[in-house]
Amino acid sequence: IEHLSGVDFEKRETVRIRDRYDASVPTVVGAVARQKPVFVEDAKFLRQQTTQPIKWALPGPMTMIDTLYDNHYKSREKLAWEFAKILNQEALELEAAGVDIIQFDEPAFNVFFDEVNDWGVATLERAIEGLKCETAVHICYGYGIKANTDWKKTLGSE
Repeated sequence: IEHLSGVDFEKRETVRIRDRYDASVPTVVGAVARQKPVFVEDAKFLRQQTTQPIKWALPGPMTMIDTLYDNHYKSREKLAWEFAKILNQEALELEAAGVDIIQFDEPAFNVFFDEVNDWGVATLERAIEGLKCETAVHICYGYGIKANTDWKKTLGSE
C-alpha cells in the first residue's frame, strides 16, 4: 500500500485485526489510488530468470481493509470496492509481465462471514475480473484450532 495515494503511514490508529488482536495501522485519509505498479518490475525480472511457472500472491480486498483505519470512506464495503479496482490493475499488469498464477490471500474471509456473503466475494471477483491466467484464493486460519493453540502455549511468551 506504500504506492497508493490516500493512505497516511504517519497517522496511525489502533484497530482490531481479524477480530482477534489490536494493531497500530496506517489511516485512509483520502480517495485511494494506485500511483504506480507495485510488483510489476519484480515480476518482469523474475520472468527473465526462469521458464518455470510463476505464482504471485496479492492480498484480497477484504484483507486489505482489515489492516487499515478508514477515516475517509467510513465504509468497509466502499473501501473494499476501491481496493478491488486497484488490485485488478496490479493483477492485470502482473499477468502481462508473465505471471502464470495469481493468488489472492483472503484470511479475512474466515472471520467476517456476513460481510463475505454480502460483498466480500463480489469484491474479490472484481479484483480477478479480466484475468486469463490461473487464479487461486488462499483462506488460511487454522491457527485457532486447539492443537495449534496448545502448541503455541509451549513456546513461551515470545
